[in-house]
Amino acid sequence: MQSTSTTRGGRTSRRIIGAGIAALSATIGLTALQIPATANAATTQTFNLFIPGTWETSSSADPTVATGMLSSIANQLKSTHGSSVTNYFLPYTASAFDNGQTYVESKADAISNASKILRDYASAHPSATFTITGYSQGADAAGDLAASIGNGSGPVSADSVVGVALLADPKSGTAGTTTVGPQSTGTGIAGVRSQGMGALSGRVMSICDPDDMYCATDVDSNPLLAKIGAVLGTDDAGATGAVRETATVVERIAAMEFAGIGDNLNRLTSVVAAGDLSEAQRISQTLNNQLSPLVTAAAAVDYGTVAKVLALIPDETGLAKSAAALCVILDRVDIERTANLVGTIQELAWSFAHASQGNPAALSAAGGTLSQLVEIGQELRALTTGFVNGTSTGTNGVPLVSGELERAGRALVDIVYSSAVSDPAAVIEEAVGATEFLTSDTHVNYPAYVVDGQGTTALNWFAGRLSENIASAR
Repeated sequence: MQSTSTTRGGRTSRRIIGAGIAALSATIGLTALQIPATANAATTQTFNLFIPGTWETSSSADPTVATGMLSSIANQLKSTHGSSVTNYFLPYTASAFDNGQTYVESKADAISNASKILRDYASAHPSATFTITGYSQGADAAGDLAASIGNGSGPVSADSVVGVALLADPKSGTAGTTTVGPQSTGTGIAGVRSQGMGALSGRVMSICDPDDMYCATDVDSNPLLAKIGAVLGTDDAGATGAVRETATVVERIAAMEFAGIGDNLNRLTSVVAAGDLSEAQRISQTLNNQLSPLVTAAAAVDYGTVAKVLALIPDETGLAKSAAALCVILDRVDIERTANLVGTIQELAWSFAHASQGNPAALSAAGGTLSQLVEIGQELRALTTGFVNGTSTGTNGVPLVSGELERAGRALVDIVYSSAVSDPAAVIEEAVGATEFLTSDTHVNYPAYVVDGQGTTALNWFAGRLSENIASAR
């Protein structure tokens, strides 16, 4: 897995080679993803579709730029076949459980995008042949796509597909797939595709390191990971990533002083209403530091998802159960808006303080008035307490200043201290088990993974076989 961030919105991909032909349907949220046109369409005989793995691409990526694990395969095919092939790296969200989209949604995005681009390219180039290559989550999508093509429900005919290469496929072991290299005793963590590869049987190749638990594991021996995958809608990068991020979130919230945050929020709104700008500046600065870990965690993961993962994890201390209860509440708190309001109060209070000391330019630069500061203070009170001037705001969320949140936070802290937990994150990871799954680099070591007696690596083997298939189809 690669740790690069994806964007939450803005799914507009860039223009690719030539003028392009038809834009894809707005139903998948893309406004400019186009069919590649070539300088000489008559010489373009094979369209090579590559579907990168989790976090290796985004919905706004340039499809003409090779990226991630599969880039060397694409480069070798282009070097061998030149203008007679078109390489296309599929832009899609490539999320697991982060950035506002689940693995299931992300994979569906990949399949939908891939289906449209294949269908439209085949329409524009009726005699074209195709290869499909995927890695990790991309292999999951590519394999599902191949299965649909092989069983007559795909975007192109099975006869036009000359080769499918699946690297670290979470559904390895599917009937009709040829496994290359050392054989594994297990299947992919997601099980197998029940319908098999149909008419594409024999043209679908799979490479999986037997030590890579994404594509070579027995779900019966790791039931907890399977459950986590099911909850997240992912059986690949999302499962291990979720455990790691969940452990990180628990570590952060276990160190939080929710009672102190509540007290400071109450005091801040009071001093703002009273016009005590110096105290407002001091308290808001403290609050910014206190809220920072919550904001950071909320930006990386969904507290609701973290709560679901924690609810599955058994541990003797009760840490996971308590943290799950707290995350359920945090999922209903508008932490980002709260932090933004506190930051605005700090900035305006500082500017007003300088203006009152003979620096009116500071007040002008702040772009606000004292009455606006008071209004922001009232908004903060409404957001964090649910009340303004004793009247309920009627909001559905949980106020950050609430007995419910304070009690849940205190319960977590009590467990940490009573059980002498020095490393909350380690408790979560150890409770999940399968340490080799969480810490192994096998899943990203395929450039060096040897699959035959001649020392051929996985990526070079795929490049060579796809190249042979492309040549023999002409």
